[in-house]
Amino acid sequence: MRRAFVPGLLRGRVREADSGRVRQKLFIFGLWIGLAAAGSSGLLAGEALGLRSAIERALARNFDLAVAREAGDAGRDRSLAAEAAYVPVVSVSFNHTDTDSPAAEGATPKGETEARENAFTTAVGGILPTGATYSLSVSVSETNGTRGAGTSRTDFDSASATLGAFTFTQPLWRDREIDATRLNIRQRRADARISVLDLTLQAIETVTAVERAYHALAAAREIVNVRTAALALAEQSLGDAEARRAVGTQTRLDEQQARAEVATNHADLLAARQSRRERENELKLLVSDDYAAWREVELELVDGLAAPGGPEPDYAASLARARAGRVELTRSEIGVERAGLEVAYRRDRLKPALGVTGGFGYRAADRELTGLWSDLRGGEYPFYEAGVTLSFPWSRSGERAELRAARAEERQARLRLAQREQAIDAEVDDAVAAVASGRLRVEATAAARAYAEAALAADRERVAAGALTGYDVLLRQRDFVSARADEVTALADYQSARAELRRAEGGTLAHWGIETLFTP
Repeated sequence: MRRAFVPGLLRGRVREADSGRVRQKLFIFGLWIGLAAAGSSGLLAGEALGLRSAIERALARNFDLAVAREAGDAGRDRSLAAEAAYVPVVSVSFNHTDTDSPAAEGATPKGETEARENAFTTAVGGILPTGATYSLSVSVSETNGTRGAGTSRTDFDSASATLGAFTFTQPLWRDREIDATRLNIRQRRADARISVLDLTLQAIETVTAVERAYHALAAAREIVNVRTAALALAEQSLGDAEARRAVGTQTRLDEQQARAEVATNHADLLAARQSRRERENELKLLVSDDYAAWREVELELVDGLAAPGGPEPDYAASLARARAGRVELTRSEIGVERAGLEVAYRRDRLKPALGVTGGFGYRAADRELTGLWSDLRGGEYPFYEAGVTLSFPWSRSGERAELRAARAEERQARLRLAQREQAIDAEVDDAVAAVASGRLRVEATAAARAYAEAALAADRERVAAGALTGYDVLLRQRDFVSARADEVTALADYQSARAELRRAEGGTLAHWGIETLFTP
C-alpha cells in the first residue's frame, strides 16, 4: 500500500498506538511560532504576513483542522478501546445464604433444617487473539447449621474448596481465524488510519485554500492600487478639461464626460476596496481562531504576485505523482480492506462451530475450613475435564444473506476506488491544462496592458497637441485600467492554478516541507 502524507510541520507531541500491530502515529499540531509566545492570535504591530507564515498560522489555528485533529484522536482511542477486549477480567464475589427447610412428610412441618452458608469466589478470565476463552478461579464455601426436630436436633458443619480451576474453550472451525472481537479490532484500526488520512486531507485543503486566498488578496490589493491610479488619472483629465473649457478649446459636454468618468472610477474604487476587505476576511478566517483580534487589522503582504516560472507541467508525470501521492486513493484502498474484513467474517459464519474444551484443578472437603489446606497442598483430589463441542444452525439462510450483503458492499468499495482513480485522472488533466493556459493568459494580458499603456500615453500627447478630445483619452484610460486589472487577475489565477496542480498531484505538503508521520 502506498505511503500517505500526514502533516507535521513544526510538530509538537507525537502519540503512538500501544499495539505493535497498529503501525501508525497520530499527532497533535503544535506550531510554536512567535505569536504563541506573544499570547495573542493576531498579528504583532507592524508585522507583515508572508505566504509561508500564513500557512503555518493556518496549521496551528484553523478550526477545520482542529475538528479533524479531534476526530483523529477519537479514532485512535476507539482502536485502543477495541484492543482492550483482550485485557483479563478479574471478578470477586461473596455470598451469604440462610436457609430453613421443612422436614419430610409426617414430621414437624417447620424448622427441621436451618443452614447458613458463606461462599467466596475469585476468578480471572478473558479471551485470547486465537478466539479461545479461559478462566482461572478459586472458590471456598463453609456451611453450618442444625437439623432434626425437638430434642433430636443436631449441629452440622462442612467446608469445601476448589483451587486452580482452569477451564478453556478453543474454536477449531468457526471463529478460529476471525470472530466478532477480532473483526471489531481490525475495523477500528482501519477507522483510525482513515481518521489520520482525513486529517491529512483537511491539512491539504487548508494549505491550498490559504494559497488561493493569499493570491486573491494580493490581486485585490493590486486592483485597489489600479483603481486608485485610475481615479487620479480621471481627476487629472477632469482638471485638464476644465482648464481647456475655460479658454474655449473644449466643450461643456467634454467636461461633463470627464466628471462622469471621475464618478465611475470612484465607484469602481469603492467596489475594489470592498472586494479587498472580503478577500482579507477570507484569509483571516483561514489563519486565525480569533477573528475579533484580526478584524481591524489591514493585512500587509510580504509576497506579491510572481510571474510564471518553472518548467511546463507534463500530464504523464503529474498523473504518476498523483497515483503515488494522493491520500484519497489510500483512503479508498483502506475502505476496500475494511469491506473485505466484513466479507471474511460473514463467510466464517457459514462454518459449523467446532471446538475443544478442557479444564483441571483441585478440590478439598472437610468439616472445618482449616482442614481444607492439607488436602489442597497435597493435591490429593485433582479433577480433569476435556470435550468436543459441535453446533450448527438448522438453516444458514440468514448467514448467506449477510454474506451476500457484505460482498455487495465490498464491490461498492472497489467501485468507489475506481471512481476516485478516474476522478483524479480528470483533476490532474484539468490542473495541467489550467497551468498551461494560465501561463499563456498571463503573457497575453501583459501584452494587452503594455499596448493599452502605450496607446494611452500616445493619446495624451495628441490631446496636448489638440489633435484629440478629452473623451478619446478617457476611452484609452478605460482600456488601460481594464487591461491592468485583467493582468492582475491572470497572475492570481495562475498562482492558484499552480496550487491546485500541487494538490491534484498530492504534493502540497511536500512542497511546503510538511513532514509525513503516517505509515499504513
